[in-house]
Amino acid sequence: MKDHTRKTQGSSGLKTVGLGCLVIIIAIGIGVGVVMNKVKKLGGMEGAGRAIAATGLLKITDAMLEGMHIPETDRTAIMAPLETLGDQVRAGEVTMQQGEAILGKIMEGPIMGVLMAQGFQGSYLDASSLTDAEKTEARLTINRFQQGFISEKLDMETLNQLEQYVTTPGSDGTNNLKAELSDEDLKSSLAVMKSAANGASIPLSETPIDLPGLFQKAIDSGLATAAATEPALTPVDAP
Repeated sequence: MKDHTRKTQGSSGLKTVGLGCLVIIIAIGIGVGVVMNKVKKLGGMEGAGRAIAATGLLKITDAMLEGMHIPETDRTAIMAPLETLGDQVRAGEVTMQQGEAILGKIMEGPIMGVLMAQGFQGSYLDASSLTDAEKTEARLTINRFQQGFISEKLDMETLNQLEQYVTTPGSDGTNNLKAELSDEDLKSSLAVMKSAANGASIPLSETPIDLPGLFQKAIDSGLATAAATEPALTPVDAP
């Protein structure tokens, strides 16, 4: 999907995010770029630079989660491992290289697809007029869809199949996310997810998606990657 945006209330321009992976990547990329430029102007990952990096990236992530309509309880849980990472950055225990490796794992792994599906549920399903039984079945379908990303049997291109149901042409020639979906479009979107999960042989599961665990895994994997490529890395304050 391209240029699919949904503006949410708040002061941060980074809250202009939605299901479209390109929009989210651009929003994060711009935000990270702004933060990193400030860090460089302050002399890198030392002192004030570390504080700017930690605070700025946490704000970007929180804004992204809010813009994707991730429930508050999930947002709080997701931010926990990132808050810990932020503390490590402030303390000089995480280098610039390590931070970049972690960001790469978050962007390249299953997290974005999983979050977008979660955002679909929060934006459209929960407030819909579907019956409780239909919503229960829909959540199982969304769970299977998310498991497909976690198992790497589905990728971001799969989300393009939802475009005809969740977007509408804007006056500027771009497509925008709909504020709400009709029951017909909602059911059609769920049918796309179910078909994709069936095609990838994703089993039915009632196990909740461990969103904080996915972020922690990305953090650990990023640190391991950095260690493998830069074995001599040491904390920035080390002599």
